[in-house]
This record gives sequence, structure tokens and C-alpha cells, in this order.
Amino acid sequence: AARRMAGAGTGGSIVNITSMNGVAPGPNGGAYGATKAGVALLTQQMALEWGPAAIRVNAVAPGVVDAGMNAPILADPAVREARRSKVPLGRLGTAGDIAAAVAWLLSDQASYVTGQNLLVDGGVTMSIIANLPRPQSVDGVGMRAE
Repeated sequence: AARRMAGAGTGGSIVNITSMNGVAPGPNGGAYGATKAGVALLTQQMALEWGPAAIRVNAVAPGVVDAGMNAPILADPAVREARRSKVPLGRLGTAGDIAAAVAWLLSDQASYVTGQNLLVDGGVTMSIIANLPRPQSVDGVGMRAE
């Protein structure tokens, strides 16, 4: 695809799919997270090398999405609710959420964006520390304007 874009002289946009597991590994993931992290770095490499030909290369890293490979995991209502409850936005992602991110990266609205791995995870990967237990006595720390 990049050869055709470069040959046409008009540039273009490529979006790879990675995973939040390429940023934060999960248990029993085997090589999955490592391969997704590899795709994220390959995205940066392609963006660097193909940028001079006006080809933008980005990636989308889905989180807990209610579709595809998550279907067997989310089929258990208790697991589904446990996972949903850990998403800061309070809901599971949808295939439409991922498609919208891809469409935006492909659009002219993202014409100055390249080499990025866009996490579309409802805030899960940034909330790792929020899911660790802590004493109730410190729940207000950082919340007061003094």
C-alpha cells in the first residue's frame, strides 16, 4: 500500500491495529502483548520512513471491547460486570468506538498526526493504580483545594 501511495505522489494514511495489551501486559497473554507492542513500534518506524512521501502511519489500540475475541470472555455475566466496572468511563467499548478512531486517523482532520498508538480503552491503561487497594483514610488526598 505504501509503495502505491508513494508512487502516486499523493501520500496517504495507514492505520494498524495494536492492543492495550501492547502497552500494559495481562496475565496468560503469552506473546500477544509483545507482538502488539512490536506493531506499535513498527508503526513509528513506518511513520518515520514514509513521512517524507506524505504517508501518515498510526495505530489504534483497543481496550475491553464488546466484540470479536472478547465475546467468550464477556459471555460470563460476572466477568462482564467486573471488567465493565474497572473502565473509568463506566462502559465496555464497542466495535463502533474502534471504527470511529480509525476513521478519524484516516481523515484529513488528523493530517498532522503520525507515528501514534491511540489507546481507545475508556481509560483502563491509565487507571492501573486506581485499581490497587488503598486505605479509606487517604481517599480524599489530592481532592482538597487548600
